[in-house]
Amino acid sequence: MNKNIVIGLLALISFLISIGLVVDRLQTKRQVFVQLQKVFAGFEMSKEYNKKLEAIKYQRKAIVDSIELQVNAMARRIEAGNKDKEMLNQYMDAKESYFKTRQNFEADNQQILTQYNSEIFKQLSQYTTDFGKEKGYDFILGAEGSGVVMYAKEKTDVSEDLINYINDKYHGKK
Repeated sequence: MNKNIVIGLLALISFLISIGLVVDRLQTKRQVFVQLQKVFAGFEMSKEYNKKLEAIKYQRKAIVDSIELQVNAMARRIEAGNKDKEMLNQYMDAKESYFKTRQNFEADNQQILTQYNSEIFKQLSQYTTDFGKEKGYDFILGAEGSGVVMYAKEKTDVSEDLINYINDKYHGKK
């Protein structure tokens, strides 16, 4: 009977140890989430690229606006009675140039935006990986309002920590 008690105690101790390891593993498993839009908007690289794109758009808008003014001036002259064939040809050419230029600029702006976003996401992904490793997280989930994360406790939101980290990395501080 002593032998059965010893075996029972050993089995119980073994069971308790295994439960302890499982509980310990569950407690060390760290899952957090970040708000993707907030992190993207807070990333200095995003802000810099946005400023660059806005400057390009502004310059291009000035060019398009200038062409539009010329086209409108020609249209007013034609409406005022100047129906010279040469003037009509110039007007049609200017109008076509306006539409082509505007369309080309819009397509180029979209291409630049796509390129910038690709570069930003690539860098953001690397920094997030580094951040996760340094913090010892098992998972960093991205919440963007599309159903990826339906609920998360506020204390598991590390968006601000990640924004600070990626901006420090971007500026060479870490």
